[in-house]
Amino acid sequence: MPRTEYAGGWLIDFAPGTEWPEVDVHATEERYYVLSSEVIEGEERHGPGTYVVFAPGSRHRPRTETGARMLGITVLPR
Repeated sequence: MPRTEYAGGWLIDFAPGTEWPEVDVHATEERYYVLSSEVIEGEERHGPGTYVVFAPGSRHRPRTETGARMLGITVLPR
């Protein structure tokens, strides 16, 4: 995973029917871009080209029915 002292980048491929194993709680900001298929966050569906941002203190548990590829950045604590 590429990272600096300020942020880390990641690329995730979700297989169809995948759900993140636990609720993801953010101490810092996280952002991701949906590259393909669809990511579901609660009741919201994010398709290709969607840019999603989570503020510090937020919680989410992404899942997908169709599979998805996401490119993200997590801001690291300072």
